[in-house]
Amino acid sequence: LGFGTQFKNGLAIGVNVKYLYHHLYTDINSNTFGVDVGLLFPLNDKMTIGASVKDIVSKYTWNTSAIYGENGTRLDDKFPQIYTIGASYKLPDDLGVVALDVEFSNRAPLILRCGAEVPLIAEVTVRAGVDRIDLKEKGNGIRPSFGFTARKSFDELTPAINYAFVVEPFASSGMHMISVSAIF
Repeated sequence: LGFGTQFKNGLAIGVNVKYLYHHLYTDINSNTFGVDVGLLFPLNDKMTIGASVKDIVSKYTWNTSAIYGENGTRLDDKFPQIYTIGASYKLPDDLGVVALDVEFSNRAPLILRCGAEVPLIAEVTVRAGVDRIDLKEKGNGIRPSFGFTARKSFDELTPAINYAFVVEPFASSGMHMISVSAIF
């Protein structure tokens, strides 16, 4: 569940609250809530900078007592907090937007992402990019993606469907991600 707002000076702030559930084994499950926070600020009419912090309070709690009885243990598995900083640039003549960001945490490599978004018509935008460009280590697996957004405005409400296909370097098939949003 995400919510964002934009102030008169252009600063935009967003908060995402998420419910996470994982089934590890027969009777071993864990669920938790997580919080992500992001900021965007336009430097001028062409350049915008942003930053985010993900998984601020996320952790799984595992309890193996259901399987091992008295020999079972309880373990809190905290998620690493992930920090991202980036920038986007609007191309001349409204050709589209290019973006670049860097992601880091206390447990993950330094990751670079880049991509572009091009409006085909007012209602349809296409995107392509590359994720997991590892700046520290080798073998993390570059992950290309592409997708689109289809939207239609009705007075002050603009619903949208977002689709992305992400190539997974370590899996036999890619991921399809679909989301629905509304701007009002």
